[in-house]
This record gives sequence, structure tokens and C-alpha cells, in this order.
Amino acid sequence: MTGRSAPQADEPASARVRFEGGTRATLVNGSTQVTRATASAGAGENPEVRTLLDTQREAILACAERATVVVVVRWDASGAVTLALGGDLAGSSNEGCVRSALGAQHVAASAPGELRHLVR
Repeated sequence: MTGRSAPQADEPASARVRFEGGTRATLVNGSTQVTRATASAGAGENPEVRTLLDTQREAILACAERATVVVVVRWDASGAVTLALGGDLAGSSNEGCVRSALGAQHVAASAPGELRHLVR
């Protein structure tokens, strides 16, 4: 025994946090591990996609009917974009609204990729 008390019922034994840019922090029984994800070019960091989402912020939030929403963006090697919403809005009519509002999108890409972007 290390002298630490057992976690309370409302206190998780572990927690994971993911920050924009790929940095992840994991807390396991009081010990923190921080890792930074690396991605090959075009695989997950596409500034053009983030700019698109930021410029369409109002339309995305109106469709989501929330103050914040995670948008999941995938693109293929040709740059064709597929949009989805994260969490409980995945597959919802709100997601269809976002797709309709933003229309067909295409980005410069040399490889398939995916990113999650918090819109607020």
C-alpha cells in the first residue's frame, strides 16, 4: 500500500485528455503521462480544413443547435471531404444539416486524412 486512499465513487481511476494538435495527457492512479502524436504529412493536420470549419462556424452551430460541437472531417487522397458530427449527434438530422449547409467540399491533399475540430 502506498498510503494513497482508494478513489471515491465519483473519482475515476484513470482519465484521458486529448488536446488540439495531437497532444494527449493520461492520468492513471495519480501518475500523468503526456504524449504528442505525430502524423505524416496530410494525414491529420490540414489547415485548409480547419479554416473552412472556422469560417462556417455560425452555420455549423445553428445546425447542431448547440454552443459547441465536434466536427469529424475525413478526406481521401483526391481531397474529397466527408463531414460528420461527433458524440450523440453522429448520424443525426443535425449532421445532415451541417452537410447540406457546407455543401460538397474539396481540399488539397496528397494522402487520406482525418481530424476532429471543436467548433464553438
